[in-house]
Amino acid sequence: MTVTLPADLQAFVDEQVASGEAPDANAVLAEAVRMLQQKKDEEKLAALRADIQAGLDELDAGKGVPGPFNARQMLEEIRRERSQRCGN
Repeated sequence: MTVTLPADLQAFVDEQVASGEAPDANAVLAEAVRMLQQKKDEEKLAALRADIQAGLDELDAGKGVPGPFNARQMLEEIRRERSQRCGN
């Protein structure tokens, strides 16, 4: 793979390597990709937390599931469905 960086980013990579902060340009780029992935994971986690909070708010407002609720059974159903979708 060939990566072309704008001059300012290339200068930054060169500085990182020259200062010993990174062994080579590949290490700098690999770290940048890891950071982008971490940011994406954090965004997904934030969205999941918001969804959970919305669900909790609905339960607090009395909009829960009527009748008995079995969390373990529901979790198993979710796992089974996910397994079928993913082919596991």
